[in-house]
Amino acid sequence: MISEIESANISRPEKEFLKTAAQRHLVFNYTKIAEYYAAADMYKKVYRQISSKDKKLRAHVAFHQGECYRILNNSRAAMCYKNAIRYQYPDSIVYLRYAQVLQYQGKYKDAEKCIKKMKGMERYNCAEVLINEYIELEEYDRAIYVYEKCTPEHCDNDSMRFPSLYCHGANYELTVTALFRKVFMATGDYDKVWQYSVWESDGDS
Repeated sequence: MISEIESANISRPEKEFLKTAAQRHLVFNYTKIAEYYAAADMYKKVYRQISSKDKKLRAHVAFHQGECYRILNNSRAAMCYKNAIRYQYPDSIVYLRYAQVLQYQGKYKDAEKCIKKMKGMERYNCAEVLINEYIELEEYDRAIYVYEKCTPEHCDNDSMRFPSLYCHGANYELTVTALFRKVFMATGDYDKVWQYSVWESDGDS
């Protein structure tokens, strides 16, 4: 990415900003909200100056602009993630984040389609991240929505006895249903505790 930044037709200060931001965005610091406001504006300015032919850099800038807006709870995040996908951002987390902001906007069907574009374990992994985030926020209905609608191919109790043969998302099933049982035990919703009970494998893995 550094080589793409250096070769881009943008000013030196903007290049230095992108290189610094590339490192900073590895871990977000929620205590520095003012910096995200400033960074979002800079990303917006830089994005407009990058040639549409420079897809890799455009995707990079669009994604991180979206990250800033997401943290700031700004609806512009959705368009930024959409642009990142358009320019083929290489990490599937872009689908996760795009789905996340779509859900917060109440666009559940669009969010569902977004996660379903991912394949295999990648989809399970991203769905699990999103479910964990919703549980931490105590938004249990949204966590259940992701599990039920975005990853609808669930393992039944019989197939969980032999997960490597019949249930390739077994680890996802066990992890997520365990989270649900813990949450609903704490809230006293015992019907849901029973609903999300599965048997663990007794030998096959």
